[in-house]
Amino acid sequence: MKEKEREIQKLKEEHHLALSRISHEIRNPVTLINSSMQLIEAEHPEVLSFDLWDDMKKDMLFLRRLLDELSGYNNGEKIHPEALELSSFLREIASNARLLSLDPNIRFSTRFPEELPTINGDPVKLRQAITNLLRNAFESGATEVLFSCLCDKDGLVIQVTDNGIGISPEIQDEIFTPFVTHKKNGTGLGLPLVQRVARAHGGDITYSSGKEGTTFSFRLPTSIAASTKPAAIPPKCAI
Repeated sequence: MKEKEREIQKLKEEHHLALSRISHEIRNPVTLINSSMQLIEAEHPEVLSFDLWDDMKKDMLFLRRLLDELSGYNNGEKIHPEALELSSFLREIASNARLLSLDPNIRFSTRFPEELPTINGDPVKLRQAITNLLRNAFESGATEVLFSCLCDKDGLVIQVTDNGIGISPEIQDEIFTPFVTHKKNGTGLGLPLVQRVARAHGGDITYSSGKEGTTFSFRLPTSIAASTKPAAIPPKCAI
């Protein structure tokens, strides 16, 4: 049994290394091409009127996003925890969430307890995961997006809720499968990355979806709490 576990671990490490090499080898020429396009645009602004120029820029943006998400997914299980004041951390993410959508008709709101505990978490990975959930909500055809956090007996629950079209029952079994996407310009790595980051922190990601929208719940266990201040934290949020 231990021999099989070692073989599985070795395969995982080889897979991780292969993806890292592929991502690195592709990123270098992509960076050069992107820089060259910027120089061409600066020296020859007439290219802005070319029919295919804007399409090229969008394709480059998608390729860079794909590489970023591939790297994030590949390294999603490797976290570097540090003391993280959750209240200010979530509010900072919320303040930048509007940049994920240029649609002024989407109503964005937050609902956080006045006090939240300090946790041991990887700020980079957690920010990336939560931002992916918010981006999906803004791209769901919603008119309202709610970003919230609550505490229950099992720990912390960070939620993103939208009133968009919902996730079709036919594809719900595969939304966490890498590289499977049903979105235009989707990479198929956003939700798998979220799941990896949640599980790396000892938590998980769950969701409910219907005709009236979707709610993703990013759960973190009580054991992730680094410290609490009982006098300042309401009883329902003390962990």
